[in-house]
Amino acid sequence: MALNSKFLQKKGFSLLITALFDVLLIACVVLLMQHTQKLLNSDASLSLTEITKQNREVIVNHINLELSKQQLSARALANHLTDNRSDAFEMNIALMALLGTMRNDIFVASLDGTAYVGNNEHSFDISGRRYFRLAKLGKSNISDKLIDQTSGEEVFVISVPIYFQGKIAGTLQKTYRPEQLYAIVVPPLFATKGRSYIVTHSGKIVLASLEQKNVTGTNLFDTLTVLDDETSSLAQIRQDLHEGKSGLFRSVDSSGRTYFSAYEQIKNAHDWYLVTSIASDAIAPHSGEIILLFYIILFALCLIFGVTIYYAVNIKQREQEELERQVFHDPVTGGLTFNKMIADLPKIVGANPDGPWYLLAFDIDRFRYINSSYGFEYGNIILREVSQAILTRLGPKDVLTRLWGDYFAILLCKKNPEKDSSLMAPVKSSHDVTLTLTGGLYKIQSPEENVRDAYDKASLAGNQIKKDIHATLKLYDEELNQSLIKNESMKLRIQKAIENRELLPFFQPKVDINSGKLVGAEALARWRTPEGELISPADFIPICESSGLVVEVDMLIYEKVLYFIKEYGGSNANPVPISINFSRRHLENPHFVKNLLLKLDEFHISANLVELELTESLFYDNQKDIITLVNNLSNVGLKVSMDDFGTGYSSLSMLKDVHVDVLKIDQSFLQQSDQLNKRDIIFTSIVEMAKKLNIDIVVEGVETEENVALMRNCHCDVAQGFYFSRPLAPEIFRKIYARGYV
Repeated sequence: MALNSKFLQKKGFSLLITALFDVLLIACVVLLMQHTQKLLNSDASLSLTEITKQNREVIVNHINLELSKQQLSARALANHLTDNRSDAFEMNIALMALLGTMRNDIFVASLDGTAYVGNNEHSFDISGRRYFRLAKLGKSNISDKLIDQTSGEEVFVISVPIYFQGKIAGTLQKTYRPEQLYAIVVPPLFATKGRSYIVTHSGKIVLASLEQKNVTGTNLFDTLTVLDDETSSLAQIRQDLHEGKSGLFRSVDSSGRTYFSAYEQIKNAHDWYLVTSIASDAIAPHSGEIILLFYIILFALCLIFGVTIYYAVNIKQREQEELERQVFHDPVTGGLTFNKMIADLPKIVGANPDGPWYLLAFDIDRFRYINSSYGFEYGNIILREVSQAILTRLGPKDVLTRLWGDYFAILLCKKNPEKDSSLMAPVKSSHDVTLTLTGGLYKIQSPEENVRDAYDKASLAGNQIKKDIHATLKLYDEELNQSLIKNESMKLRIQKAIENRELLPFFQPKVDINSGKLVGAEALARWRTPEGELISPADFIPICESSGLVVEVDMLIYEKVLYFIKEYGGSNANPVPISINFSRRHLENPHFVKNLLLKLDEFHISANLVELELTESLFYDNQKDIITLVNNLSNVGLKVSMDDFGTGYSSLSMLKDVHVDVLKIDQSFLQQSDQLNKRDIIFTSIVEMAKKLNIDIVVEGVETEENVALMRNCHCDVAQGFYFSRPLAPEIFRKIYARGYV
């Protein structure tokens, strides 16, 4: 019921999140469509601006063309003038002679403004006309709309100066009716759906589209209502017209129809402006339907997306629950994992900071022996029974977790737990086996405490009492703290030594006891400081193992061994393989074998010249991983040896599943014993078994003549030990390596 309730709460939360997301998405869609509409308007405005500019240029060109025509006529007329024929009447006679016909739309004027038209002998005065004054000053121009003094019609006048002998002698004028000028200067727009106006800087309409000719003479802004927005306003437009600027605006006419308009100044035409207007529905007649269609499509997508999100959230939720189950649930004991403690400790301790809180790290004594003797299934039963037994000893706030193997951690809320003998009391298993426990305590100082560091300190305290059969629990104290500080200092030195490549391989020969020939060597890590001091492996290898630096140390030694083989193997016709120790930490790296091969390729070393030594306990503790690793190594030609064979935790069944090239028999088989006969039988049996399995044998720790004699009796030929040679520095071993014997 609680699970169902929890699921419903999460499902309701998912629905709420989905709904909120859909609302946000819909709001985004609306804003997007509004923005799209603005973009459409902007595109329409930009297109209209470009069209207006183009039309403005057409108009300017047409006006310039008309001015040019009249200027040509003025020059032609000047060629017919003489010194005494510069008055208006005589110039008019010359003009009629030039034209060869009588025309009333072209006339001349003298400098005093007297003008004649055709054969009319009556003159009229144009001295007050602006177009005349400008032409008299040498400026060709076109007038605003005027009333013709002779016909009384509305006309426009183009006026140009007449130059005679480098001086202005008079002016030449041509009149245009409004429809004539409009046909010349205003091209059609949008298949007649647009409107064009020529206006003065004050907005007065000089010319308008034919269908709008009734508005001529009125003010443009009296016929349109300008829509104020972020880019234009009526005041801004009026200011632009006065300053000769161009611009855009939107407006609504008396029928409520919306127009986009652009205005551009017309050069060579006083203060005229071209205003081009087009209805919004003429530019994009189907934009409304397109926007609506977009709304429908996007809202449909919102619905689909919402449903998808809902199901995705539920799937993600189930995946998260499964991930938490895998990360936080221990499949062996059914309890919690150490990862759960790491995640929850700040919250648990923070809720009750006065605790007091301790971290207890413990393990089962001689658990490897139990696994070795009874098998993994029984070992898992033992782990579950210990977990259940410990839970009965804990309080309601305490948390029990398992890290791996038989390593456990407990978050304790208890005063003076180091004095509680019941915590680590022996556990009686269902198979009538008494299990003893050993643990260490560390007092947690704050909720922000690093859980892994706290565990390391507690574990360090527990390791201090492993050899004391009467002690089961020890508290981490200042003495241990100093030891830890020393270890940390040493760790920093080791890191520096790795960076400076101070670690190097010493080589202990493997010798054929019958011939004295060198058949191989083991590379052992040594630390030689820049001052020449040799630091014992016992001082730095354990720290490397516990800190993980052993991975870098192993790879550095491996690289230096490959360099040694490359440098000195060439002088030996048959170079022997060199074995290198690799820690169990490498099993955590899926690219381990690939990295080994890359180094072989880098140094151009054959794989059969390298042998990897793995301890026997490693073979047993990580069966699946080690089988995969060894088989991969064998597939690429790398030799594998099982080190420390026969030290008490071996499993002979592993030899049928794993391809091992070499068994290294531990030196404990060579030690004196009251049962020498039994020792020799076991030793001989191992050798015979290895030979039948095509596995080579190397005996470690050979130090005496008696050890050699035992090997001969058992027909075991390869030895490694002080009897033949101590581990040698590279500069010494290279001579032995080159000549091939000790």
